[in-house]
Amino acid sequence: SALLVKGETTVSSEAGQGALIRATSSAGVGGCRVSRMWADALVVVGVMQLAVTHGSYTEVVPIRGVYESPPTAEQPHPLYPPQWAQVPTSGPISQLIVVGSGSDAVVVAVAPLSSSSTKLLRASAIDDLNFTEVELSVPVSFPADSVRLVLDGGKLVSLVTPSCVYRVECTTEVSRCELELRDGCNRSVPSATIGAVHGAVATGDTVWIASAAGLMTSSLSRSAATVRINGVGANIMAVTVHGENVIAGSAEKLWVVNSNSQRVVRWEWVTDVAQGWGGVVDDAVTTLAVGPRMTSTSMNTSTDMFIGNPTCLNIQDGETGMFSRVGADEGLPYGNITQILPVTREGLPQLWLGTTMGVAVWQPGQDPTWRYYYGPRWIVGSVVKAMAVAGDSVFVATELGVTRLITESYTLAQKAAHLETVLLARHDRHGLTSECNMRSFGDVRDCVQHDSDNNGLWTSLVVTAMYMAHAVTGNPTHLTTASRYFNGLVLLNRITGIRGLMARSACAPDEVAAGTCAGNGTWIHDKTTWVNSTVDEYDGWLWKTDTSSDESTGHVFALSVVANLAPDAKERSLARELLSDIVGGIVEHGYCLIDRTGKPTTWGKWDPAMVNGNRAWSDERGLQSLQLLAYIAAGMNVTDPEKPIWGNAIAELTNTTNQYYENMINLKITSPIDDNFSDDELTFLPFFTYLYACPAESRCSKILDRVPALAALERTWRIVRKERASPWNAIMLAVDTPSAIAPTERAEAIRDIVWNLQSWPLDMVEWPVTNSHRIDIIYDRAENRFGQSGTDSWHSQSPLPANERTQGRWNSDAWDVCDGGDGMVEMDPGAWLLPYWMSRYYGLISDTD
Repeated sequence: SALLVKGETTVSSEAGQGALIRATSSAGVGGCRVSRMWADALVVVGVMQLAVTHGSYTEVVPIRGVYESPPTAEQPHPLYPPQWAQVPTSGPISQLIVVGSGSDAVVVAVAPLSSSSTKLLRASAIDDLNFTEVELSVPVSFPADSVRLVLDGGKLVSLVTPSCVYRVECTTEVSRCELELRDGCNRSVPSATIGAVHGAVATGDTVWIASAAGLMTSSLSRSAATVRINGVGANIMAVTVHGENVIAGSAEKLWVVNSNSQRVVRWEWVTDVAQGWGGVVDDAVTTLAVGPRMTSTSMNTSTDMFIGNPTCLNIQDGETGMFSRVGADEGLPYGNITQILPVTREGLPQLWLGTTMGVAVWQPGQDPTWRYYYGPRWIVGSVVKAMAVAGDSVFVATELGVTRLITESYTLAQKAAHLETVLLARHDRHGLTSECNMRSFGDVRDCVQHDSDNNGLWTSLVVTAMYMAHAVTGNPTHLTTASRYFNGLVLLNRITGIRGLMARSACAPDEVAAGTCAGNGTWIHDKTTWVNSTVDEYDGWLWKTDTSSDESTGHVFALSVVANLAPDAKERSLARELLSDIVGGIVEHGYCLIDRTGKPTTWGKWDPAMVNGNRAWSDERGLQSLQLLAYIAAGMNVTDPEKPIWGNAIAELTNTTNQYYENMINLKITSPIDDNFSDDELTFLPFFTYLYACPAESRCSKILDRVPALAALERTWRIVRKERASPWNAIMLAVDTPSAIAPTERAEAIRDIVWNLQSWPLDMVEWPVTNSHRIDIIYDRAENRFGQSGTDSWHSQSPLPANERTQGRWNSDAWDVCDGGDGMVEMDPGAWLLPYWMSRYYGLISDTD
């Protein structure tokens, strides 16, 4: 039977039914709890395809704001887009708190009015960083970084400065606050000097202050002296409340003070890293928080104390008092913790850690267990000064601005709709798609489209995705989009005036005049000859020559799908014509793609002499063999498969001399010194074409053997399996036979499809990404094809989520965690749309995922 596990639900079905089963109830299994590791898994025996239902997931969507001065409105910040919000302070904000709850919640910020005075800002927690200044009854004449606000039960009750303690009463919306002096500031009541304030909390009417002078207390109920707690040292950097105790920490010790008796009941040493003197805390205390125990179950009711320091995160068990360490080996992306914020999402705990380089989020039971939000894709600035949570949002203040990170419930269908909007808005140039270039940092409002060497390949992904989308949904918009980009491929084939030869790219006269096309870029082949089209329809247009196997592979891949899925008979006929011209021309010209010069293009050579005899191209031997046989399969699919041209070609290529079948088996090069990820894309697309165009039991399959292709596909897929790549998993599951992959392995592959689709960024801008400082990445020690190894190779042993790396397409290295991106390019979303709609088309995932 088949077993479907969704959360805590188990449903069985008779083997072979092939029906889509979805579990919506919640039940135990024989009195046992289902392991979360297998939540949402679908194990199937004896059925071809069964969708795995994962339901909605969460996307973190940033709303970013920069401090208005500097820069000024007249001179925007050179590193941030002008459409980002302006926060009315010169910055930086030193504290964020949330007053109230729900839709009435207000975010209050401590911000500099000047170098020696402080103001408060407020914004509705559901507004997009629309901060305004709070009216205060008295001025606060101290620097913002030494002033702290105090909350009690969601209400703002106090404001503490280096020499004053105020009781605070604010209007409901915190537009005005009355500050009543309780101690200090020239009052007659003598008090201890507070000094720079690093933190403050309340227990009833008592305010506990972490300051340069030590741990201080002050009463809000009467005008009383501020008192220093005996037995607690100076330079207290953090304070928090845990049950009946107040916890204070410094670079020397961690103190436990009973809040009623105000006496020290316990202290622990803090490690002095410089001296090498150990303690139960790994380094100087920088921040403290109390929150739910970090487990993967919503049944957890225990609370622990979390201790941030420059080295790691320490945890004290709230029940046993035992300390533990969470560092790089436990997945912490970066140390130098400045802020700790416990958050609960859907009943499960998260721990948000602000650091000097972004925000790390610990989320046990999720995939991945750790998230890392750093760089302008996620937050403004680097050094986290303050954090606060309000509803579905976490507010992060840094040295340069404030970011609202909104946790939104999404389905992959919603993500597809969003990315299709991006596609049509900025990645449609005559029905061709590629990246677009921005004139200013991160500002997609003026993204300039241009030619690309691989216009055909990138467009082919969109064409295939959209015809599959229409086949799944019947949505006429999908069909319109599919036809639009199919016509882009038609353009590339027609503009050359040579049957069977597609252009690398094409440029209209106005684009050439504007300097946005035809060699005005910086791509590697921009020096390739551009020629005038001799086709009347394209008078004044230019097209790029020396077409590569990237283009032929993309065209054959997409045209095979159009020829079968297009509902319009004219489109199917045209696709078949173009496909027949391309493949027939290659076969008739000795297995080469012939350029306008009458000679083969540089990369358009699949003849046996090149495939088997060129030592410099030995790594392409299996790949080129697969590509040519896949092309022939596509040609057979749209013509009579028994035409002599096909049979004769197959017989020649697969004879005992040329051995193209045998060449395919081990086509994936595993030596790290020649592991080419662009070739992976040029491998899996032909695998799909071969097996899609020549299905089992077809007339084609009687002439072209599918077995070597299936074997080669399985070997290749198992090698790249660890990348968790959605397109390679989708292609493998779309065309394999039921017995090729074990049911559990199939379920894991589907989960990886979903994981990769979910973690692909919503925002396609190539933001600057920095990972070189991370401590959680383990690097591959093998030398890559660029002679690099270890940390120099930036090749991790496990892939990061796509939205934490620079990968924007599948011709790049999914293991590459190197620093990159400049915020000046927006990638097209074809690399995401193809695996999503292919997975939908083949029933691997559903519309509710």
